[in-house]
Amino acid sequence: MMQNQRSRDRQWYRHRRAVVSVLILSVVSVIIVALFRNMYDSAEQNILNIWENNVIQLAKSTEYYLARPADAIEFSAAHVENLIAEGKTNQEIGEYLVREMDNYATLVENNYTGVYGYCRGDYLDASGWAPDADYDPTLRPWYVAAKENAGRVTLVSPFLNLQTGDMMMSISKLLSDGESVLSMDIYMDSLQKTVDDLAQEEGVRAAFIMDGEGRMVVHSERDQAGRNYLKDGDDYQKAMVERARAIAGRKNYYEVGPAGDEIIFAERISGAWCAVLILNEANLLGSIWHLNLILILFLAMAILVWFGISRRIDRKYREAEQLSREVNAVADIYEAMTLVDLNTNRMTVLRGNDELERVLEGDLTDYSGRAIRMAGQMAADESRDMLMQFMDPATYEERLSGTHSVSYDFLSSGGRWLRVQLIVVDRDDRGKPKHIIWAIESIDRERRQQEHLRELAETDALSRLNNRRSGESRIRAMLASGTKGMFILLDIDSFKQINDHFGHVVGDLVITAVADALRRTFRDSDVVFRLGGDEFAVFAPAWRTGTQRGGSSSACTARSAASTSRSCWAPP
Repeated sequence: MMQNQRSRDRQWYRHRRAVVSVLILSVVSVIIVALFRNMYDSAEQNILNIWENNVIQLAKSTEYYLARPADAIEFSAAHVENLIAEGKTNQEIGEYLVREMDNYATLVENNYTGVYGYCRGDYLDASGWAPDADYDPTLRPWYVAAKENAGRVTLVSPFLNLQTGDMMMSISKLLSDGESVLSMDIYMDSLQKTVDDLAQEEGVRAAFIMDGEGRMVVHSERDQAGRNYLKDGDDYQKAMVERARAIAGRKNYYEVGPAGDEIIFAERISGAWCAVLILNEANLLGSIWHLNLILILFLAMAILVWFGISRRIDRKYREAEQLSREVNAVADIYEAMTLVDLNTNRMTVLRGNDELERVLEGDLTDYSGRAIRMAGQMAADESRDMLMQFMDPATYEERLSGTHSVSYDFLSSGGRWLRVQLIVVDRDDRGKPKHIIWAIESIDRERRQQEHLRELAETDALSRLNNRRSGESRIRAMLASGTKGMFILLDIDSFKQINDHFGHVVGDLVITAVADALRRTFRDSDVVFRLGGDEFAVFAPAWRTGTQRGGSSSACTARSAASTSRSCWAPP
């Protein structure tokens, strides 16, 4: 019987051990599956984020590439408008466009054919190209598109240059007369290289940029450039374009493509254009499935493998987040820019904001007569006088002599720190500025940080007066400049007894009360500071005729604040 009992006990222990082993194996399997699932989702998201950033970067690069010639056309159009207003002939306007060719070559990296246009019945071309006799510029796409956009800078649909085999695009703008148009053709070489570089990455099936009509501006398969997939593409190409356009309008930049085994990333460019990447899903995510097989085969090593890989994935995730922040960080440097013709006193708004519209009041004439008044409207009281002096057009020639720009930092009427810059665009034969750009930049955050740090370094924490270091520094500077005046040393009578009988809290209140009395008594121009403990010092520069005091009529009034003055001076 005992033997049977031991046998039953062994069987029960074996059964219990088997159950425990199964439970442990199940728990471990669940943990491994859960860990893998978490790791897989994280890895997949990070990989998608990296390619998401790639398509955003492609879109931003394209916007920047197009913005430079667009700004050039905007500037040229504004200048030609001024030349027309001055009564210049078409020949003189054409000569101006020729002179600007070198500047534009630097601006757009030589990827252009020169500025051309239709001005008051004549075709002008800075490159010297002479059209055939039957050439009608008003029928060309660059002219028609500019007319349709009524004065806005227009990105004309790209076209294939049959002579060079390169994709090109026109950027045009209609002038205010409603008939004249300026235009520039740019090559797509730089964008093509960017797309080609992306297409070399493993798993990329195609990379391209398309316009709002579904036309391929540049394509990693170069023979596809210029094709309009919505008009002459097959079913797959049409579905892919429609899918990409839908994705570009959302915050989520990717989804499965129409072929089912691909992922499409798309980002909008300047309105209707799109940057698109198409990747093979198996190549993109295949390595993660391989990892899954390894984890299933080697359960014993799964946790260690997961630990090492998860750390790497976490690092990659942080890198992807950092890259996303860098790509998405949008500063324009300048909040507002205005082109000023100093000869005609006319202004042209290149980039506007609410503040600029408020001071311009819709009037772009008489800059010289209104510049000082506009400065007064922009600045707060403490900055108004200096900004009005800075904006005085009568001083431009002298201040801009020998330099390209001058700037001044001021506090705006809205309480923000701004920097205004006057930038010379061109000069006449005598070196006098003809056109300047008046630009406004926000420096509020940096300025307030600087002022806060300076205040912490120069201010006594308890009394809120200047500390000893800053007070002595200001006095030395005033004495070095020849300033004369009186120097006063003060301390608080029986201060030790106050601290001993009433405590340091009351002592601190006495110090702050004396500091407030000194602030009220002395002028803003006087240097009042705390030496330390209950000691204070004042340097009061000698009065000048007409100088107003900020406090009472005598500096000796400070003695009324329960203090003893070791030096007292009455003005002569």
